[in-house]
Amino acid sequence: MDLLVRSTEADEPLRTDTDAVEDIAAYVSMLLRALFDRSESAGSPEPRRLDELAAAVAEEVAPSFLDARLAAEALHARCELPDPGDLEWRRTLRQGSQDLLRRDLDEVQRNTALPAEHLMHALRATAFAQGAGLPWADVWPCAVEALSAGAVAAPETVIRRVQESRLAGYLMRGVEDGRYVYRPIHERISEVLREHSHDLLGDIATPHTPEAPAEVEGHREIAVAFSTLETKNGPPHPYVRHHLIRHAAAGGVLNDGVITEKFLPYETSGNVRGVLGLLSEHTEETTRLLAWTGIEPFLADAPPPARAESLRFSLWKPESPASPSAPDPDSPSIGHLVPRWKDLAVPGNVLAREDADVRSLVSFALRDGTPLIAMGGADGTLRVWDPSTVTPVGPPSSKYGSSVRALAVVSGQQGEPLLALGCDNGVWTCDPLTGERVALPVTAPVHDMVSFSDRDGRGRLAIGTSEGLVVCDSLAATVLHDIAVDEGALGGPVTALASLLLPGGRTLLAVHRGDTVEVLDGTSLGLVCAVSVPGQHVSALALLDRRNGNPLLALATRTSATVGFWDALTGRECQHSTIRQPATKLMPYPQPDSGTLLVLGAGDGAVQLWDPETGEEVCRFPTDHTSAVTGLAVVPGADGAPVLVSGSLDRTVRIWNPQLWARRTVPPSRSDDGTLLAVLLGAPEPPVLVSVGLDRNLVMRSVASGEFTGAIVLPHTGVDGPVTALATHTASDGSATVVVGLPDGTIGCWSGAWRLMDAWTSEEDHATAFTTFADGARTVLAVGTSRGAVAYCDLATGEVLGWLHGRRESCGPVSALEYLPLSSGGVLAVASDQGVLLCRPFDEPHAECPGRTGPVQALAACPGDAEDTWLLAIGGADGRVCLWTPDAPEKEPFTLSTRHDGPVSALGIVLPPASHPVIVSAGLRDTTVRLWDSFTGEEVLRLVTATTLTSLAVLPPGPGSAFQQPLIAFGGPAGIAAATLRLP
Repeated sequence: MDLLVRSTEADEPLRTDTDAVEDIAAYVSMLLRALFDRSESAGSPEPRRLDELAAAVAEEVAPSFLDARLAAEALHARCELPDPGDLEWRRTLRQGSQDLLRRDLDEVQRNTALPAEHLMHALRATAFAQGAGLPWADVWPCAVEALSAGAVAAPETVIRRVQESRLAGYLMRGVEDGRYVYRPIHERISEVLREHSHDLLGDIATPHTPEAPAEVEGHREIAVAFSTLETKNGPPHPYVRHHLIRHAAAGGVLNDGVITEKFLPYETSGNVRGVLGLLSEHTEETTRLLAWTGIEPFLADAPPPARAESLRFSLWKPESPASPSAPDPDSPSIGHLVPRWKDLAVPGNVLAREDADVRSLVSFALRDGTPLIAMGGADGTLRVWDPSTVTPVGPPSSKYGSSVRALAVVSGQQGEPLLALGCDNGVWTCDPLTGERVALPVTAPVHDMVSFSDRDGRGRLAIGTSEGLVVCDSLAATVLHDIAVDEGALGGPVTALASLLLPGGRTLLAVHRGDTVEVLDGTSLGLVCAVSVPGQHVSALALLDRRNGNPLLALATRTSATVGFWDALTGRECQHSTIRQPATKLMPYPQPDSGTLLVLGAGDGAVQLWDPETGEEVCRFPTDHTSAVTGLAVVPGADGAPVLVSGSLDRTVRIWNPQLWARRTVPPSRSDDGTLLAVLLGAPEPPVLVSVGLDRNLVMRSVASGEFTGAIVLPHTGVDGPVTALATHTASDGSATVVVGLPDGTIGCWSGAWRLMDAWTSEEDHATAFTTFADGARTVLAVGTSRGAVAYCDLATGEVLGWLHGRRESCGPVSALEYLPLSSGGVLAVASDQGVLLCRPFDEPHAECPGRTGPVQALAACPGDAEDTWLLAIGGADGRVCLWTPDAPEKEPFTLSTRHDGPVSALGIVLPPASHPVIVSAGLRDTTVRLWDSFTGEEVLRLVTATTLTSLAVLPPGPGSAFQQPLIAFGGPAGIAAATLRLP
């Protein structure tokens, strides 16, 4: 309301959402006076008596003004006014609208010769309408048939008679999806029709004993009917597409039997996971719905055929039956992606998928108790979500700094919750419902914030900035303490904060700066104790209640990769409970009646619960996040038990129910991930997919089945870290070589045994991309480096043959290399954050991709239409895929029709027989695999995987191959999968 007033420059609004009882009492009192004043009978009742009766009416009928009017008219018609306390009279008050509707049904029945029961069913169908109302078309008649159990043989006729009779006065008309829709004119009428419909018919009602409340049964009947309605040719009616899920949930039939596989790709509410419940236990009856909830947050603008493909992929299991060979009428012309095998985790606990990295998270409750989650993005945007309904609350607010690094909750003037946002350029408080914001007098970059109260209950906001600790009165928007200024040597960057309210009203404030964590008194800011952690690089801290009453300080350090505990009053270390796990975020998790646990959010995306008293793990959740956890929060679940919410740099916010996972066994971790993939084509052996294992090894899989066929232990170089690049090469004699970039910067070549090569001129340099090409009789390995250079090495000997150095001082890492065997001579394409360069091997670049100045992360060589011609497929960080002609480098690239939502992480080429090449692309953030017609530029297939994708490999079918159609393998941190492209 405040936002509306500001945007329209209106005067102070007249509120109409106050207590309806008082308003109805005043309305009835006024109405009674007017009725009796106009009456010809001698004498009017005393005003006081009328006021007492009006108050009684209001108590019974609120919030229905319709029943209030009917009650007043009934009082005026009585010969004798009742006593306001007469219980029998009071029980009749809410029957006013019901009696009026019964009389009108009887009258229309007499005038039309239609049974009153049929007329009632036509009206009753509209009382179950969702959204703006029920459309006529096929939907209203279908609902009438369902509610009447088929007794209404000609629902169209009955509906038309209702519209032409006085019963039309009980309906209001609106517009939804460009169609007229109908619903009862008053909620009281809807209530009567839904819950007391048989009372409208008296003795003529068909005997009926419902198995469930009338409203639930009505929604069930409608949902089942609409489910069969959608099986006709063509997509379901827009009303069904948008509201069937709600009908099914209200009718207790939200299951796979009612919500069919054919319907889901057309579903448009976009919130199946919210209606089904992210935190509920799912049964065999909801297997398909659960699979849908996993991909739903990532579907975006995917068309129905792509949604159908994605649902089949999400549902697929090794024991799944083979997909039918006959495509449905909506099939893409290119064919289908049929799952071949899958070792890819697709979780279904996503509350929100954001447009930017999630940098901060906080939970709070409105004054009515509704729990909400606020999240701050790296793009400076604040978003608020309701975790119980999985819906956003209001539009995003994006008027802050470049990154919302910290969030805290403070109280407003009337006790309403306000959000404090710490950004790169200062701090604001914001009303999450109205958007109204106030800047605090802090302008330094913010690292962390926490709110607390002093001994007098006054709200305070502690702010850790690059200059020191600032304590504000957030209500008065004033700075109370600025230690960076007031304390001199005690200033300096504050990177982490925590607070804890102790019994008795005292608050502790933990502050990290430099090599020390200080615990301060929240009122005086006097030092309570200090913990020295020299050289440990604290990454997170928390203050917790302890079972013995002594508060506990938890510190996560990067250097030791542990979480340690100290007595927060004495600074004494509790060595027996150290947790040997790294953490980026820590947070207390209150357990009802059983103490406080500690939540750990890790850099690899893991979320875990630990007992700080013993140092033992209590609950381990699946590692569904694919990047570092940057925010943790706790909200009450449906049963009141606390549930966890986590935000990550993977742009998702996820919900976890510890009570569920404490009863489950988390599946064992995969032996590898799909961040890097390569195909080994060593004759006469079948093709093998190579990926990086989690145990310092390379994992080999059968391309056809995904089964593990072996492992190659990586050479020990004395430096721990991830493999930085991966490629394979198959020689003309069938011998194969695997090439990896090792964490110490060397390159490992394996062809039965490891051989190391070190081509670098700098210790900081390491390999980021590989490709191979023939140079006469030798095979050249081109190596892209983290310093933007390209090294040419003899693959057989490791000899460095030449260098291509970065053209700019600011040139970033080489992100991709591709060799194109042009008829005029081979060229090497080099991609980086500066775009794409072309060069002859061993020569300086001779062309730069025109019109592209942004980062490029993926390249692929695509055959042209003419023989011996080639195009270069380019995948950009802006999500675009384009085709460039290296033989005519001055021409602008041809950009394909649509784009990924986020960077293109990998590219491949499929060569269908007697058709144009098909470009395959993987999306880093939108989790999609897309296929494009290289001739028209149109997107022809899309598969939503719901997991971050960083790699793909395309294998053509071959003689004697286990697969007769092209196979596409793709992967990321969550695993690997493969699908066959079933061509038409």
